[in-house]
Amino acid sequence: MKIAIVALNPPTVAGGAERAVFYLQKIFSEAGFEVGILSCSCFSKDYKGILWDLRRLGAYRLSGRGKTIVSVSKSTAEGVKRYFKLKTHAVIENAVDTDLFKPRVEKNQLRKRFGLPVNQFLGLFVGRAEYGKGIDILQKIVPQLDSETSLIMVLSGKKFTLEKSFCLCNVPYIDMPLLYSACDFFILPSRYEGCSFSVIEAMASGLPILISRVGHTREISKKESRLAEFVLEDLDPDLFVKKINQLKNNEKLRRELGRREREYVLKNNSLEIFKEKWLNLVKSLVADKR
Repeated sequence: MKIAIVALNPPTVAGGAERAVFYLQKIFSEAGFEVGILSCSCFSKDYKGILWDLRRLGAYRLSGRGKTIVSVSKSTAEGVKRYFKLKTHAVIENAVDTDLFKPRVEKNQLRKRFGLPVNQFLGLFVGRAEYGKGIDILQKIVPQLDSETSLIMVLSGKKFTLEKSFCLCNVPYIDMPLLYSACDFFILPSRYEGCSFSVIEAMASGLPILISRVGHTREISKKESRLAEFVLEDLDPDLFVKKINQLKNNEKLRRELGRREREYVLKNNSLEIFKEKWLNLVKSLVADKR
């Protein structure tokens, strides 16, 4: 049986969607399927442009109607229904390699490796320096941080200057597990996410998260009441600063949150669970065709 995976970019491009394509290709190939990847990099690179091109070409109708639709979160499924009038048949959240992304204890050595300050309380932002990811919120948060707190920004693309921050651009993916372990908390005041890989990676690494309540993080806050306190509905910069100080002043809390987050990912976002759900779906579709 042949499976074609249609992606906006080749899987060699750094990004969440490309990571999902990589994992799917690996899973289906190992299961004995013949897998091909079709790149649609001809589309506009900005999300509004992509959406416009898809609508103009009618591709969303072609790819959706009469097909089995899989969404990466309940929130995404709601969006598919609202904007495209299509029903999601299955929700399968993204997953990460929990053997690669895991807690590490050699924090100071890792900071020295990346040239980061050893004696600072370090927050980590991973993403693009754009409005959708809440870069404007970070610009309001960072000036309020005390002199012992700094932000590490790992960006895909051009360097972005922000006071009290260290900018690392286009970091090799193999180094990302080490960067998560080098920091004290993860922050993402995003306005939209489907199922953020960076959030799952941080959680798998045992790094306390401070994030906005969008996409699959809505499910996190429902399933884990202890984590819900740091999954914020309001993008108020002052509230983020308050939570950062709360994390900074309570090492026991950070350890508890990190432990709970790791357990959550193992139960919900491991590659084993991801593989099982996708293979079961494909096998059921093949059986229905016979």
